[in-house]
Amino acid sequence: MIYYAKVSFLFLNTNKLYNLRSENYINLGKKNHS
Repeated sequence: MIYYAKVSFLFLNTNKLYNLRSENYINLGKKNHS
């Protein structure tokens, strides 16, 4: 159970990082277009 919690925690963290990164790329794209 602890192992599963650790894995899901890591997955959530990487997912957050990925979302932040994609948001940054989208914002950069908007700036470049305008």
